[in-house]
Amino acid sequence: MKYIGIVNKIRDDHESGFYGRAPVTDEKANELLEEASNSFGWAEALKVGLTVASFSPVIGTFARIVALVGAGTIKTNNNVVKERIEKAITSKFRKKNSFKLQRQIDGTDKKILVFNEDSFDNDYKIDNKYLYGLFDNVGSLKTRSKVLKTLFTSKGGSQLDIVERGDLPDNIQHLNKGHFSEGIYIFHPKNENILIPLQGSNELIQSLILEETVRAFEALGAKKITINDITQINSSTKVKAKKVDVDITSKYDKTILREKRFGKGVFNPERAIQNKYFIQDIPSVMTTIEGRKSGNQLEEKFSETISLNLGMDIEMLDAFNANTNLSYLREWFFHIEFYDKNEM
Repeated sequence: MKYIGIVNKIRDDHESGFYGRAPVTDEKANELLEEASNSFGWAEALKVGLTVASFSPVIGTFARIVALVGAGTIKTNNNVVKERIEKAITSKFRKKNSFKLQRQIDGTDKKILVFNEDSFDNDYKIDNKYLYGLFDNVGSLKTRSKVLKTLFTSKGGSQLDIVERGDLPDNIQHLNKGHFSEGIYIFHPKNENILIPLQGSNELIQSLILEETVRAFEALGAKKITINDITQINSSTKVKAKKVDVDITSKYDKTILREKRFGKGVFNPERAIQNKYFIQDIPSVMTTIEGRKSGNQLEEKFSETISLNLGMDIEMLDAFNANTNLSYLREWFFHIEFYDKNEM
């Protein structure tokens, strides 16, 4: 999955390209091993390193690295010890290296900083100078690292492109034909030319689905539309739908999402599904639309499960949405009354 980070200005010293953590070179690892073996014999060095590594942060490169190997290696022969220390050296120095430009993108004047799962090498601590404050609202540095890991490892590996607002491709549009703010965006699941802000995406997707539903039924001669959220989260955080009597005079707990009344309009089946992205994935809504198009149904009541997460990782969405206790799988109850076609 691709995420787009939009910023006002990218620093001049940040060139367009792929950024990441460079692994330690074979030459550097061999240099460190040679330094260690010249100072101690392998067995003695291991013993000294394990003894003092936890007491002093300045005991020398080899002793610090030996501490990563583990006490169990004392019983192994020298070749095994050496192999494990080589791995420890490579791993330690790979993680210590800071982020930097790994490969430049040539042939473009636009600023694009590209990060993917491989960029982090399983170490998700990164200087904020590369993130331009895009993750500041997720909490502490520790939380930020966790969110970054969730983002980049979800969906089999994801990518984040940070771009200047003025360098967005001409075909990329704001959801509401407006101007982009700084922040992280995702591509519209049904239109690759539209970006949706990740911040508050749950409420936005809910609003988009509701408006599409209302406009579709209004185009088919709706007299009144009521849509309630009847999702309930119990004490064990399991989601279930409340039992709802379809008799509209009965009383039950609900959250009214939309309630609309209309005068007699024009019956327009084509407009009912024109430019609609989300409702085509909601079976009961589409069944009602098709039934109204081919018949003269006057009333319909049904409940339907609605997903607000667009298939994205829930933990990552929670970090960017205000209500972290929200269930992204909602149960909605629909009640639609239509005008008689013969009277329109």
